Amino acid sequence: QVVPEMYFRQDFRLDDPNVLGKLTERPDFMLLKEKLSHYVDLVEINLQQQIQARSHSFFAALVSIQDLYNEVARTTATIAHIRERMHTMQSRLVDSSLRVLKDKRREANYRRLIATMENMSRVVEAQLHVKVLLSAGRFSDALDLIASTQKVLREKLVGVKSLRFVDTKLNEMIILIEKLMLRFCASRRARPAGTQR
Repeated sequence: QVVPEMYFRQDFRLDDPNVLGKLTERPDFMLLKEKLSHYVDLVEINLQQQIQARSHSFFAALVSIQDLYNEVARTTATIAHIRERMHTMQSRLVDSSLRVLKDKRREANYRRLIATMENMSRVVEAQLHVKVLLSAGRFSDALDLIASTQKVLREKLVGVKSLRFVDTKLNEMIILIEKLMLRFCASRRARPAGTQR
């Protein structure tokens, strides 16, 4: 530890004239003043490094969210177009009984397609949201979202080829979360008693 322990004591206060007086009366005050200045520099450098390290993940999350919004907007436009086509189809269902049966089948297919696309959109959105939750350190919420997304994949999106690797990616995220949680717990246990806040 670079900073002396006395500065971490709860009763240490520089605004207390007695404490400040004791420090300035010491013969090595100038050396102490230089050390304090050095400690302030160390804290400043550490803060800058932490801010720099976390800013990348913050801006990456913003980019991911923007990509998600773009994908949702495209999906919403596609759904609106499909619904408009369904409406047009329904108005023409009066022509013949054969055409009615055909159009009904097509309508059911479109409904299944819409439901599938909405579920696909939810999966894509969830995958990006998991990353946002991880960058925020919300591991439990990320695990819950992964579990519900995997359930949608198993129950509603079986056989969708474009999503065949999503379950693998979600499992990799679970492993990553477990590692992050273990590292977090280990770092909490490894801290000396006087430095935990």
